[in-house]
Amino acid sequence: MRDDRLKPQTTFRALPAARKAATLHSMNAAPETASAPAPLSTEAADTARALIRQFPECFWFWNRDAAIETIEDAHLVVRNLREYGGHRAWREAQRLHSCL
Repeated sequence: MRDDRLKPQTTFRALPAARKAATLHSMNAAPETASAPAPLSTEAADTARALIRQFPECFWFWNRDAAIETIEDAHLVVRNLREYGGHRAWREAQRLHSCL
């Protein structure tokens, strides 16, 4: 008894030429590398550092010597100001976010 469920529906030979080329290209392509994080402007980095010093209760986990160099770092500062700070911290987070 022949079991057709185990047989592939389409063989590689039956694919159109353009699809074959795309399939082979994707199989041989190098894996995508992660792009470098976007750098942060000096104004935004200085503002973020000042806010970390101004609102230490929002950054209890933060190493004070850690560099703020990327936009992701600044977004983390904004997120913690909004989550752990009061109204003043929220306004400062908005100001920093507008610089990004």
